[in-house]
Amino acid sequence: MKLPILVTGGAGFVGSTLVRALLGRGERVVVLDDLSRVGSDQRIAALPDADFVRGDVSIAADVEAAFDRGPFAAVYHLAAQVAVTWSMEDPRRDFEVNALGSFNVIDAVRRRSPGARCVYMSSNKVYGSLGGLRAIDQGPRKVLEGRPEGVGADQPLEPETPYGVSKATGEGYFRDAALTYGLQTVVLRASCIYGPRQSQQEDQGWVAWFGLAVTERRPLRIFGDGRTTRDMLFVDDLVDLYLRILDGPPPPRGLVLNVGGGAQSARSLLEVVRELEALSGQTADVSHLDERPGDQPVFITDTSRATEVYGWAPTTRPDVGLRLLLGL
Repeated sequence: MKLPILVTGGAGFVGSTLVRALLGRGERVVVLDDLSRVGSDQRIAALPDADFVRGDVSIAADVEAAFDRGPFAAVYHLAAQVAVTWSMEDPRRDFEVNALGSFNVIDAVRRRSPGARCVYMSSNKVYGSLGGLRAIDQGPRKVLEGRPEGVGADQPLEPETPYGVSKATGEGYFRDAALTYGLQTVVLRASCIYGPRQSQQEDQGWVAWFGLAVTERRPLRIFGDGRTTRDMLFVDDLVDLYLRILDGPPPPRGLVLNVGGGAQSARSLLEVVRELEALSGQTADVSHLDERPGDQPVFITDTSRATEVYGWAPTTRPDVGLRLLLGL
């Protein structure tokens, strides 16, 4: 019998999408989640075939309870505190979930499931504000001067905000697990992920929040002039990479990949608003505030390393992804 697969944070937006895909291909899946995120109760209820363990990754005993269902063929560590603003309000809790929680998970892998293929979901926030790169205006958006294909994983880490620091710490444990203990780990530094069933909150999941605000005519705050730019990655494309990592050859030791929609999917905040207005027939109620500390004026992902190692590239254009987000 095939070994099961563990997904921490499997009741979250990305995690539940991955769990659904794994169950759809006949895998046995164990989900560890504390159900603290908005919508997580409904998402886990929609996955009755998953083996659910309610627990908090920052509590070692809860992680051990999930590993009692192992050993595992793969461990996808997606459980996290995900908002920069929340990390600044409660940096201790941010550390407990993202840094200590990641240590608890990879330490359990080392002791109890060393053959598992492990994926850690990091963030582009580990690069900080990209102060060494120059952002310039190009039409309605910003681009990085001299970096048309975006930022690769060779960009130095300069995390800012407690969130950036805690995510960099977590990925450090996963990278070291490959280098010191020979575990099969992959670190994914992700850009802007969006899609159906995403929590619609201003502090995290901004594309989904923009969709809700535009369609329901809610006040929509934009920090800065609206030219802040991200490359948009549709969640199904991310899950495709997850499955390729599971099915492919063992990863190179200490593999780190930047994962996003790439230059072809780069959009500014105001461009996304305009596309949502066109799709919904509504007019957004937009106000502008000062830029927030630590915000990257532009982040576009160089995905060439993921293409080289796994033959992966995002395929969902933003116009298609936004339609699916709105259920059109």
